[in-house]
Amino acid sequence: MIKLRELRIQNGYSVRDMCEKLGVDDSRYRKWESGTNGLPLEYSLACCDIFHCTMDELAGRTPLSITADERRLLDLFRECSPRGREYLIGIAETTAKLFQKEL
Repeated sequence: MIKLRELRIQNGYSVRDMCEKLGVDDSRYRKWESGTNGLPLEYSLACCDIFHCTMDELAGRTPLSITADERRLLDLFRECSPRGREYLIGIAETTAKLFQKEL
């Protein structure tokens, strides 16, 4: 099931914002979000760019190449406000420098 509505809300966009970003009218977008109509590939790709996600994530699939810990971090990141995301990135960068794998 497509996660268009969930990703839109997680990213802080309104339906109107998405319509403007995608260049479509409200009724067309709402049909995609409700699942009444399928989301065409070109718009799926545009949504992935807008949400910074993969097609698997848009489709509600967990990519096989991501671990449970990576998924947990990604989910926590997505729950944050833009300010919180910046803060988490700073923490992650600092932590990565402190605990880099020894080669």
